[in-house]
Amino acid sequence: MRTLSALTLSCLLATSMMFAAASAFAEESTQSANDDVVLLLNGYHGADEAALRRLASESVDVRGILAAICLADDQPSYLRARALSVLGLFDDESNIEIYSAALRSQNDEVRHAAIWYAAVYLGERATSRIAPVLQDADPELRVTAALALLRIDTAEARNLLRARLQVEDNPRVRRTLQR
Repeated sequence: MRTLSALTLSCLLATSMMFAAASAFAEESTQSANDDVVLLLNGYHGADEAALRRLASESVDVRGILAAICLADDQPSYLRARALSVLGLFDDESNIEIYSAALRSQNDEVRHAAIWYAAVYLGERATSRIAPVLQDADPELRVTAALALLRIDTAEARNLLRARLQVEDNPRVRRTLQR
């Protein structure tokens, strides 16, 4: 009986060690994937889009990592903006929620990037998310929102721009709205 118990205990210990090793490998693999994505976003000339696509083809959840970076307040703002610039390459219906959340960021660089890249990648689907920024206290954000809506160029976007022009008092924003 003692031999069986010792054998059973040995098997349980070995199995436990295998699971712990597998779990550590999975954690290390996930951290490695995160590090790879951050490294590719940090390129001197911006994100290395081709390398990010290759990484995605290797079953790495690049889109998920990018989404996490976009919303992480502890990440540098330039990195979050670059992640927003590349997120749209990974077409996913839930990207609109990531861009919307980034629009509410306290960081202006992130907000500018969210406005612009939502317009670039989501087009008219982003109109209702960008429209409230036309009333933001920051005139630079209003300019970015106006440029984004000009890019979208739908009847709804043009109506929003015309309506804002009626009440806008900042000369730079007015010039943008009049384009």
